Amino acid sequence: MLSFPVAARPRALTAAAFVLVGSASVQISAALASSAFGSLGTLAVSGYRMTAAALVLLLLTRPALRGRSRSAWAGIALYGAAMAAMNVLFYAALDRVPLGVAVTLEFCGPLAVAAVASAGRARLLPFIALVGVVLVVGTPTGGLDPVGVALGLGAAAAFGGYTVLAGRVGSGAGGLGDLALSVAVGALLLSPFQVAQAPALEPGMPTIPVYRAADDRYDAMPYRRTGRSGLDLPALSLGLWHNFGDVNPLDTQRAVLRRAFDLGITHFDLANNYGPPYGSAEENFGRHLVQDLGPYRDELVISSKAGYDMWPGPYGDGGSRKYLLSSLDQSLRRLGLDYVDVFYSHRPDPSVPLEETMGALHTAVTSGRALYAGISNYSPSATREAARILADLGTPLLIHQPSYSMFNRHVEQVAEGETESLLDAVGDLGVGMIVFSPLAQGLLTGRYLSGDVPAGSRAATSRFLSAEQISETYLARARALNDIAAARGQSLAQLALTWVLRDQRVTSALIGASSVAQLEDNVAALRAEPLTAEEIAAIEPHAVDGTARR
Repeated sequence: MLSFPVAARPRALTAAAFVLVGSASVQISAALASSAFGSLGTLAVSGYRMTAAALVLLLLTRPALRGRSRSAWAGIALYGAAMAAMNVLFYAALDRVPLGVAVTLEFCGPLAVAAVASAGRARLLPFIALVGVVLVVGTPTGGLDPVGVALGLGAAAAFGGYTVLAGRVGSGAGGLGDLALSVAVGALLLSPFQVAQAPALEPGMPTIPVYRAADDRYDAMPYRRTGRSGLDLPALSLGLWHNFGDVNPLDTQRAVLRRAFDLGITHFDLANNYGPPYGSAEENFGRHLVQDLGPYRDELVISSKAGYDMWPGPYGDGGSRKYLLSSLDQSLRRLGLDYVDVFYSHRPDPSVPLEETMGALHTAVTSGRALYAGISNYSPSATREAARILADLGTPLLIHQPSYSMFNRHVEQVAEGETESLLDAVGDLGVGMIVFSPLAQGLLTGRYLSGDVPAGSRAATSRFLSAEQISETYLARARALNDIAAARGQSLAQLALTWVLRDQRVTSALIGASSVAQLEDNVAALRAEPLTAEEIAAIEPHAVDGTARR
């Protein structure tokens, strides 16, 4: 990214040595900075690179600080500012456009300068054509982000100015010493990013060293076949509902995702409106894909959904073809992907014909924007009808995602107006089931067993759980279940996960994790022995549907 133009009249060392020493200091300092501060974004690393290069080059050239005209100092300052601006704009563009596009846009600047300088404006046409080809090839599904293109063109302008100024400063009376001072100015301007990486400018590209997944990641995780399909899912999958929005630290998100994949969790579940704010979970996961998990894309199952409110107006909610496919395109842009593995209708919409909703899922698959179709929160009869419509279209229904826990057992029950349970329906249809909220929003953890509601807990902060739900009835049942878990050598949360996975029709259970420790505690549930018939019978009086329900 940072380069050193050759000066016309070298002073304290040759121009070739200037380039060699500067480049070496850039690479060594980048490696050292990233090794010492593994969570640094590339803007911060860039600041350390320029600082190291400036120190080395200043020591070697030892430029005098006196005797310069104001115009010479102005050139030095402008050259340093152009270097800093080039870095900032380039890495900001990377958040919004592919790497190849950003690089092409940035190098428009010096290419244009060289063309005009060498043979006039006519020579610009081949460069413009080249840029056009690369932009077309690099355009992701859904089109380029205009803001990203604008940032890339800004980087091009800065790079062009950098090229012109380098020649003027390097050929002046101060020679290489003035160039070294310019590098120091650029490093000074980037120094704020060395203190704290600016979140708005944190780039979507890896720091050094690049993450390498654990070699034994598949040794312990059990995988289950999704219905009668060919797709295996891990027994535990990671849901990104509450813990991956902009309100959550990116470093914590990154640590949880890395550890999850190292433990064999290959399935990551999202939706268009996960956050907060809406869309931010997908944006952040897209950033983590580029930083860490991107090389393992073919080992990942990434899902998203649409069905609940996402944007204002009549086309930002529900089950219409207009909403579902528009939302999917937006999700792909936020994730930086060409396709998701599973695309769900997040909920049934009685105001829209089921044929239209399922037709949208069919189009998502046949257009290559999704590999599989899924539904969530559908009744048994609606599940059967959805599966029939999709089968007639030629796209099988892969999976259903309902809620299920010891305190929410609706999937086992035959509801009014239905002739079978949801578990029976998916089992007969050969459809997989992945269950969310297996810990009942935290009620099936040890967090509330004392009867208190900790500050910062979901019962204290979320609209989905309230302090009033921590009732005496809930406490009696949760404490009894906790005693059974302790007798098995498990935590209450681990027992709850073992329990929902006891039925082979449940393909996977979705867990949320706000820390690596919480993630590891949940995954440890898979090391326990299966529940015996006696243990299931002992659990039954306390695993009551509707417990703590508002």
